[in-house]
Parts: sequence; C-alpha cells; structure tokens
Amino acid sequence: MKNPVSIKVMKRPMLDALKSCHDALLTKLDAANLQGTERDFGNALDDELKRRFPTLSGQTDLHSVGGSQPFSGREKGKLDAYDPISKTGWEYKVVRFPRLKKTPKYDLGQLISDHLRLQRATKLQAGFVVVLMYGPLVEDASSDLAVYRHFHDQMVLERLRCLQRPSAYFKPDKLHDRAACAMGFDNVADIKPAWVEVARFGRLAALAFDSRSSDIKSVPRGVIE
Repeated sequence: MKNPVSIKVMKRPMLDALKSCHDALLTKLDAANLQGTERDFGNALDDELKRRFPTLSGQTDLHSVGGSQPFSGREKGKLDAYDPISKTGWEYKVVRFPRLKKTPKYDLGQLISDHLRLQRATKLQAGFVVVLMYGPLVEDASSDLAVYRHFHDQMVLERLRCLQRPSAYFKPDKLHDRAACAMGFDNVADIKPAWVEVARFGRLAALAFDSRSSDIKSVPRGVIE
C-alpha cells in the first residue's frame, strides 16, 4: 500500500488554480453573485490537480468510497473530486471572511460535514477539504498564517454562535461539535497546524485541511440526531 497523499502537495495546485480563475471569480464575487463560484473554482483546481493525478475525476458517489452522510435522513452524497489510483478525495467550499449571513446554516456546519465524510470513508487513503476564501479579511492578510488565523477565528466564533442557537446543521454535544473541538475550533490558535496548507493570490486565498491527518482525533461513527 502506497503512503497517503500529503497535504503538502496541495499548495501549488491551489495557487495555480487561484491564478487561472482569479479575475473571473472576482467579477462574480464583487457583484455579490455566488452562483457557480464553487463550481468555477473546483473546475480550475481539478485542472491543476490532474497534472499530478491524471486519473482524477469529478463528482463521485460517496458510497463507492465507503463513505456515508453524517446527517440522518440523507443517504445520497458525492465527493467533489476523486482519484482512484491514490484513493484520494476532495471537497470544495466557498466562504466569505468575515461572514455576513445571519442564518443558522453556518459555514462551520457544512465544513465539518465535508470533513466527516472524508475522515470516515473506509476506502480512502487521503482526503482534503479545500476552502476558497474571499472578503476584506482575506485581502488584508499579509501571510499564510494571517489567512489561517482568520479562518480559525471565524470557525471558533461560529461554533459559539451555534452553541447559543442550535440548528439542524450544528447541535451542541453532538457529532458536529465533537468534530469541531477535535479540529481545535474550541480555542484560539497562534500557529498553522501541520495538517493545513494555504495559498494566496491577489485578493483571494485557498486553504486546504487534511481530514485524515492523524493529528485530528476521530469522532465515533454516528449521525446528527
């Protein structure tokens, strides 16, 4: 069995993807038009990843990699990208920093759900959640560490809000919160963990985290009640 793909391989593809779609994405984002932005970034990243993983394919059925949804009542699901040779999966997300929406459908809940799908898929050897980051905090960040701190701090804040206003997407003392704490989102962070990689270009950034890192404690299998 080959060694799992390292998080280190993500920096160059993320950087090149940002370069290739930067202006087109900003045209949409500056107009507050988020429709298709995740797909556009995902397509650009897929193109770059295929240079290293030529057998990479697009959306792949979650069950085919031994995965399942962490929500009850939701059986179907797909990974955004999958490479059958290295047995690596990817999930993509777009998040604004700072967050403006006031709905209970927090970004944290969706990111944790993506993370759990990758962490618990029995046929994967590696899995990465990749977040396209935009907004004033990203534009002001002067280093990879600053980007990560903005990401981490927003997740900590969203967890606190979720604890005060539980929703179907994030409930206290349930699977999502246990996963959030395992990733360190119950406290502040001064350093970028080894299981995180960051790329920056222009007014955008991309952050990837290794959902199958041994440094992230696994949570028991189960579903959100």
